[in-house]
Amino acid sequence: MFGYVVPLTGELKVRELNVYRAYYCGLCKALKDEYRKTAVLNFDSVFLYLLADGLRGEEIAPQMERCALHPVKKHPAIITPAARYAADINILMAYYSAEDHVRDGRRGMRLARLFLKKAYAKAKMRHENVVHVADETIAGLMKLEREESPNTDAAADSYARLLGTVMTDADVLQSHILYDLGYSLGRWIYLIDAAEDWEEDVKRGNYNVYACKYGGPDDTARKQIEQGLYYTLAQAAEALSRLELKRNRELLENIVYLGCREQTRTVLTEGRRLTAPVENKI
Repeated sequence: MFGYVVPLTGELKVRELNVYRAYYCGLCKALKDEYRKTAVLNFDSVFLYLLADGLRGEEIAPQMERCALHPVKKHPAIITPAARYAADINILMAYYSAEDHVRDGRRGMRLARLFLKKAYAKAKMRHENVVHVADETIAGLMKLEREESPNTDAAADSYARLLGTVMTDADVLQSHILYDLGYSLGRWIYLIDAAEDWEEDVKRGNYNVYACKYGGPDDTARKQIEQGLYYTLAQAAEALSRLELKRNRELLENIVYLGCREQTRTVLTEGRRLTAPVENKI
């Protein structure tokens, strides 16, 4: 349930794509500095970083950094106080994702969960409210899984409430709007993940809300799912339009208005997910 929130890069200007890459590199550095873990970096957390920094007043110029991927040539990285927030949430979500995979019987993810255990404990201390909501919603979701519930609203509400809570930490004054944005995006992420895993979960016998509701994948069901996902994205777009942003609006609108819609289309029609080209070759 990770890595779906990406820009539609073909619709970005060169400058905007470079800014996205600089935020990506900045978050990568924050994960290394705070947790010594960059392997868990994902696009959803880059969106959080863009959002949190876009709400702040001060602007910090990019700094030139080297890393394992770029040991010779330096590349611009935007590193602001919002990077730590995004790094913390990245760690928490990576840990919850690993736990989810372990519950699905993917034994290899036990090692990933162990790899993240110490970092999770550190991030947990910084965001106790997020962890409290996560524990509550995960317990509710596990109950629905045991019941093999076909209720998409109830199942998606788990991750929706969690991401809504996560986003309220970005700005107290606009927390009610941020919760609406996070709730809608969280609902979409849960359901697009279920759509991508649908066929595989049927084969494995794992819980999937769409499998419980429709059985195996078919075109009629996909069309109904597509309409529901686009409606949820429209709600996210409406919440984003109400936010007072100091910067990054164009990038954030590209992601929510275009990237997530294209992600929906690609997952439902091609059975794969989009990624963002973060290698800085320009």
